[in-house]
Amino acid sequence: MLSSLPPSLLLLLLSLSSLPPSTLTLAFDLYTTLPDQLVLSATATATSTATTTASVSSPTSVLSGLTLPEFATDLPTSVNWAVWESAEALVDPERGNKLLSVQMKGNWLGYSVEMSVANQVLGPYSNEIRAPFLNFLQNLRSRTQSGARVRVGGNSQEGSYMYDVDGLPARADGKATTSFLQKEDETEAINPTNTPSVLYTRDMVYAMSNISALVNTEWMFGIAFVNNTVENWANPFEVAQFVESYLGDNLMGLQLANEPDLYADRRRDADYTWDTWQSEMQEFFTDVTVADPDLPQTKNWYLPNVCCNWFPSDLLSNLTILDTFANEMKALSWQHYPHDNCENSAGEGQTVLAEYHSHALATNTIAGDLNYQVYNNMAIQRGLEVTMAETNTASCSGYAGVSDAFISALWTLDWSFTLASINFTSAYLHVGGRNAYYNPFTAVQTNLSATSHWTAGPTYYTTLVMAEAFGSTNTSQVVDISPAYDATVASTEQLVNNNFPAYAIYENNVPTKLAFINFVSNIGVSDYDAVINIGGITEGTTRTTPTEVYVRYLRANSTLEMYDIRWAGQTASPNGAASSDGILSGDVETFTVPCDTTALTCTVKVYAPSLALVFLTKEALDASSGVVLATQPADSTATDVTTFPTTYDAQGQGSATVADAALETSNGRGGVGTVVGGTTSKGGTLFTSSGESVIGGASGLVAWGAVVLGMGWLTAGGAL
Repeated sequence: MLSSLPPSLLLLLLSLSSLPPSTLTLAFDLYTTLPDQLVLSATATATSTATTTASVSSPTSVLSGLTLPEFATDLPTSVNWAVWESAEALVDPERGNKLLSVQMKGNWLGYSVEMSVANQVLGPYSNEIRAPFLNFLQNLRSRTQSGARVRVGGNSQEGSYMYDVDGLPARADGKATTSFLQKEDETEAINPTNTPSVLYTRDMVYAMSNISALVNTEWMFGIAFVNNTVENWANPFEVAQFVESYLGDNLMGLQLANEPDLYADRRRDADYTWDTWQSEMQEFFTDVTVADPDLPQTKNWYLPNVCCNWFPSDLLSNLTILDTFANEMKALSWQHYPHDNCENSAGEGQTVLAEYHSHALATNTIAGDLNYQVYNNMAIQRGLEVTMAETNTASCSGYAGVSDAFISALWTLDWSFTLASINFTSAYLHVGGRNAYYNPFTAVQTNLSATSHWTAGPTYYTTLVMAEAFGSTNTSQVVDISPAYDATVASTEQLVNNNFPAYAIYENNVPTKLAFINFVSNIGVSDYDAVINIGGITEGTTRTTPTEVYVRYLRANSTLEMYDIRWAGQTASPNGAASSDGILSGDVETFTVPCDTTALTCTVKVYAPSLALVFLTKEALDASSGVVLATQPADSTATDVTTFPTTYDAQGQGSATVADAALETSNGRGGVGTVVGGTTSKGGTLFTSSGESVIGGASGLVAWGAVVLGMGWLTAGGAL
């Protein structure tokens, strides 16, 4: 029997073999820490995020306080959507003559965590991982069968410095260090987004490795670049080597520099240009190779990470950086927001609200000087990935009333599909501090005794929808099927383009899903029927419209709704703000829609406002429906998703705290029933905060004391 177990589970069982027989169990118990004792809190059961039967409260509807824009009154009530029957037909210049994206992975959309709040989101130490964060990630993993992507970086990475685990300098205020990270303020003149510099220990990387061991997370890590001398680059060299060594296969790559196009007159002289940056980059790569010949991977860098003042044509004219850094670049990396709110002007959200109710904001953002597609294709042809490493609704925390309302979910979905359609192979929604409006999720203040008080933002649902849209085959290709837009022509086509954008997703050459967005917030008035037919568009071809399709909706009663939002009937905020533990509540709703077998069409209602994700086959639905392929005994029939509960004994008071001052807003630019995620790679080892290996090590078999989830303990004593 033991010989049939997966290696990671076998290692776990062997590592627990020295425990008393009564504790050798695969129950998942949570404890809360008290000064001199451990109090049993709850025993969790594995719960499927796809089919949970937990009751869901209806959170009181809370609108953002803005006034809805005016919507067109002559919108069509029915729109015909003709979809090419194959990817080959779609791109055939004699037939569809459309541009289809390259293949996308299911975990296409991830999170960009500002480094200065990493302790707030991940947990304060490697043995105190935040359980809600694990659940938020696990929900994505269950849909894509691959770990969620997370970037740790942002503006605060530029002033970051790594220390040994116990090596942080004493705090200026004399208080004790309460996590693997502490901050130093920078003036706004130097730091355009007023994010603090970060001093962190190796324990932050251990925490990342532990999270990967639990939920298979893949990481991008930000490296400080602003100090342009070999001496000042010594710590970044050390960080690069250390992060690569310990994260192993769970490291997607290293991001060198954050928005260097904003260095001028801030972190550098006013005449700092991209030519200067390129020279410094060449010097860095020469120095790192000499200073650290043991760097595990040299072709592992994300460049150029610009956002605002340098355009793709500047950096890629004559393929400059693609050729110059051909031996170093793993990905062509951009950062961009459609609007800059770093001035935080009062009432600005109302001013721009109407723009977010339009497909034009996404399509206009990628046009003009940016023109990403041309340069993305150059990178793709050279075997590089292309990422939007940081984005969201607007820079510097977003807009109140917009970025924290349902419209932000619909717009970031439109933005995500648009980016994928022009060959961005990944993107990351930024996560800032507790007061950021655009956060997909906001961490609880960590000196509270419970950890179910996180807030799920509207853009969290964006990541759920994208995970299901791209699914688990890693072959999804996207095309925008909205009518061509011409602002100078008033027509039904233009109304459809602006208000009802649509996308087709192909897998293995055939269409498998369609995504329809309705931006209009006139509930019950501006619904429309999407009439779908597959194939038969050109003479001599046959319709392949199915007999039935399956539909899931992302819905709210208004685009200004903040909390009462449902994806496929489920919510991450069962009781509104500060009520989430990351586990979805409610039964999954999937609507089976019969098709007209005579007319060979399928008619799907697209509610106002909503997104409708239409699965054209049962196989496509099943491939996106949310079961983690957990490591478990070969004879097990369990198919449930492991979640990480956060219910605590009423008498418990968590002793691990983070001072309020350490949780101030900090944002990037603006402008286990079963063992899950185990791996035998370098990144698959659990670490304690002292850096000691818990699974693995020299012998590969070291039992651990505890890994904390939220403010509870994941222990070997009756727990996994």
